[in-house]
Amino acid sequence: MSNNTESHKQFYIATANLLNFANPNRTYYENAPAYNDKAYEHKLRGLTDLLAKAHADIIAVQEVWDSNALETLAVSLGFKPEHAVIPLASNDSASIYTKGMGAQNTPAVGIISRFEQLETSLLEDIAPKAIIDVPDIGPYQRFNRPPLVLRVDAYGQPITVITAHLKSKRAFSYVTKMVTY
Repeated sequence: MSNNTESHKQFYIATANLLNFANPNRTYYENAPAYNDKAYEHKLRGLTDLLAKAHADIIAVQEVWDSNALETLAVSLGFKPEHAVIPLASNDSASIYTKGMGAQNTPAVGIISRFEQLETSLLEDIAPKAIIDVPDIGPYQRFNRPPLVLRVDAYGQPITVITAHLKSKRAFSYVTKMVTY
């Protein structure tokens, strides 16, 4: 019998855009109807069925409006509510970012992890060497949707996971302007 301790240190990471995942009856965009209870449950079941197939220990997610919704999804996947990290969509009234109102104006990114959380931060400012000058807009110095950085202890090894959801409409808008001139 061979010593196969290395296989016990494997883990899986998945990522998913949850496409405007919000609490039921919550308006997230003025031009989009809120999910009623039935639609929310349908979306939750669909996401659970999809993500369960990944058997992931860490799931990076995008487009979440409410931490409560992400915690419910985490529990449906066999995680604990506290395994969901999503500071910019917090429904906790003590949140310095959201005052308990969930994400505002744009959805947030989050991470669900089975591993012990060591440190959480947001990448709000772009490093000076990475700043780009966007024509007709100016220097792009801050993320509209700050990437989330989570450091976890995976089997005694600290690892860093980053999830981001970069804006795409700005570039499309610029291309449209170029074509119409």
